[in-house]
Amino acid sequence: MASLNLVAPCGDSYTVGYANTGGTTNCNKTVCFPVGPCDPELDSQNAAISWGPLTAANFQADYEVIAWSGAGVGTFSVPESNVDATLPTWVGESQYPTDGEIFLRQVAADNTSMVSNFSSWVPQVVVLAGGTNDFHILPPPALEDWLPSYMDLINMINEEYNTPEIIIQVFPLEVNFEGVLTPNATTNYLQYMASVYTATQMEGMTNVHFLQLNAVGMELTGWCSNHPSAAADMTIAAQLTAYIEAVLPAWTTGTYPLAAEAPVGDSTEEA
Repeated sequence: MASLNLVAPCGDSYTVGYANTGGTTNCNKTVCFPVGPCDPELDSQNAAISWGPLTAANFQADYEVIAWSGAGVGTFSVPESNVDATLPTWVGESQYPTDGEIFLRQVAADNTSMVSNFSSWVPQVVVLAGGTNDFHILPPPALEDWLPSYMDLINMINEEYNTPEIIIQVFPLEVNFEGVLTPNATTNYLQYMASVYTATQMEGMTNVHFLQLNAVGMELTGWCSNHPSAAADMTIAAQLTAYIEAVLPAWTTGTYPLAAEAPVGDSTEEA
């Protein structure tokens, strides 16, 4: 029987478990290459043991991972000038999506496969963990240009999922300092994420919460491609689990209402 507790972690490579089983800084290249062509980072990726599914498992909850390595909230981590200009438009849009574009797709790599009916699976908790990739590009986006993209994503989730509990999850500076972002870019990331939460509260969104993760007890060595290891994912999951237990106690006991009813007049099936 399906669980009444449903969680959807949304984000980027930190969320999909990119390189989390690489084991060491060489990403298991000595194991990967002898067996044939491979991508050590991707071959060292296991979404099932990333922080989102681990958190869901702590509550015996169903989950869906909505994430794409490199995706940002307002842009993709690859500067537009670096995208192969010979690619057809649809290929570029498919391979370089934003978090909002991924959210609307039924098939992640197909930008024409739009979800026609969100009511078939409505999570009660959505963890928004994207945002780091928006700050790979220099100069960083202006706050007044970037903030509306994040607010649009939150409004979209509220509309399609009937106002679930939304947790804005922010990764600690120690994680980004491992090589994903520069110190200056990390400063922008942390400030902008706090600004998102402030904006939601000023608009009266009481269903939006803010979790600033910390690196206490987190393994920070031996990461493959500068991304959190499976051990680090366990630490993140433990912090998120404790936060949900404290902030959403009714959800953890299974008494939170399941809001999975389709809007009146909507009888379409998911394509």
